[in-house]
Amino acid sequence: MSIFLWLEYLLADSVAIFALGYLSQNEGQVSHLVILWAPFLLLHLGGQDTITALSIEDNEIWRRHLLTFISQASIAIYVFAKSGRPSSISWAGSFIFFAGIVKYVERIWALQKASMSSLRSSCTMGSDEVINYHQYMLSKPDKENDEDYGGVVCTAYELSQMMKPIFADLTLNGVTWQASRRYFIGLKVEKAYKVIEVELYFMYDILHTKATVLHKWYSWLFRISTLICTITALVIFRMSNRIEYHKIKVGITYLLLVGAVVLESSSLACMSLSLWTYAGIKKGKKGTNWLKQGLMFHTGKLRLEEKSEWSNCMGQCSLLNYTGKRKSDCIGNVMSFFRFEENWDNFWHIDYKPVEFELKKQVFSELRRKIGGIEDKDRYDGYRDHRGEIARKLGKLGWYKELGWSIEGEFDRSILTWHLATDILVHHNEEKEKRAKKDCSDRDISEDISKYMLFIMIARPFMLPSVIGQIRFRDTCRHAKAVVEIGGRIEKMVKAASIAELSEHVRVTGEIAPYMMGREPEIFVEHSRSTLLDGVKLAEMLQELFTIEGNRQNFERMWELISGVWVEMLCFAASANAEAAVTHSS
Repeated sequence: MSIFLWLEYLLADSVAIFALGYLSQNEGQVSHLVILWAPFLLLHLGGQDTITALSIEDNEIWRRHLLTFISQASIAIYVFAKSGRPSSISWAGSFIFFAGIVKYVERIWALQKASMSSLRSSCTMGSDEVINYHQYMLSKPDKENDEDYGGVVCTAYELSQMMKPIFADLTLNGVTWQASRRYFIGLKVEKAYKVIEVELYFMYDILHTKATVLHKWYSWLFRISTLICTITALVIFRMSNRIEYHKIKVGITYLLLVGAVVLESSSLACMSLSLWTYAGIKKGKKGTNWLKQGLMFHTGKLRLEEKSEWSNCMGQCSLLNYTGKRKSDCIGNVMSFFRFEENWDNFWHIDYKPVEFELKKQVFSELRRKIGGIEDKDRYDGYRDHRGEIARKLGKLGWYKELGWSIEGEFDRSILTWHLATDILVHHNEEKEKRAKKDCSDRDISEDISKYMLFIMIARPFMLPSVIGQIRFRDTCRHAKAVVEIGGRIEKMVKAASIAELSEHVRVTGEIAPYMMGREPEIFVEHSRSTLLDGVKLAEMLQELFTIEGNRQNFERMWELISGVWVEMLCFAASANAEAAVTHSS
């Protein structure tokens, strides 16, 4: 779906520009009715309200769009002026032309306001607007959990304005950090995630839609005027003499006019029922009493608190499953020929699943614990270190000497090592835990975060503070595939053999792997970044550490430790490379 959206976004402007250029070069060879289509192309270039930029980088080229607008508007005027004497068709085209100008100007303005320079200027600490946001958050009562949905929306809106510096490559000041900390630390889990969800909805609209331009009092006048213009153009065309024109061209013109009316009507409806309007009405800044009540009623009905503003799903990928054969060798070979092998493998082996409440609860509890005893933002900045946090956790439990090596070195190596260990332990202990009737939420949390972190590494590498994560992943996959070719699928070996036997098998095949890959052993050892042996070794050590009398495993404590490590890694990944993640958002 993302590929089709990308193609549509890139081709939309090109098609419209080509059509305008064709009309300008052949105005004498086309009918008077076809000339009416030129303003529709300008209206099309203005785009829909729900998308202005596919990525944040598109906002930085707003000057290019301004130049395109000037050139294409000039061409449309030229084509329109050369069409001959004024007529009813010309009057209809004039109304569409006005609507197209308004839509295109809105798009350029929205791109400019979402650019980095504009965002930074709006984050100026001394502005009255920013001070008002801080005062609003600091003056909120301590009963945040009793807020209704309207209160959540208003708070999320204020927070989205306060958090703009993060999206503008700036750091939060102490006042902003303290205000948000004070608010979130007392929230329940459900309320906290709902506020963040709506806050990100506002932030997405700022960066990728016309929201910052549309939700002003004068924008309502423009939107109503464009709707009136398209309806007027449709009425004028309906009343005009169309006998001299070909029926197909008349039908196409009707389709364009009706489509324009429908799109403008839907845009006005979306504006009326958006959370931006809801927040403005709730704060008492928009509309008369009867209008407020009507919009609040319909918006409340359509945007219930239970409705999610995002998919509520997380990507999942398992390295053990990744080493299996492709679903279709024929297509896979074609993809390999065109250098799309990785994309094809990702297509088959990446899955999505809903984010469980227990996972959200544990992550939020950990974050609240982190900031609970920290009053100074500078102290918190120094506290965000995955090795330090995990080392403290392992040291507190007395296991740093045995497990500390797994968190030392590069972050991506730690992810792969713990992912492999988690996957191996899940497969190896699956039958044992069923027999023991253990339903461990920490195990499910560990497995979900483990697969999600690997998904980020291979599908969203810009979200991790590492540059060789994918290289290390590919080397580990090659090593694992060598093990598969010698001994069969790893999942079967994990279930059939003890982890100690699996470790020995991986070690032996690791000595053979260089020859299977066509490399000298010394060169392979020096340059390979495979973590397969480390993952198996860690799984073996965890199994031994939590083995109690009678060769039984203390599954609860083991998964409690593993889930704690994964939550720390997730939090570190979220904070360490937030800038790059925002830059690549789409």
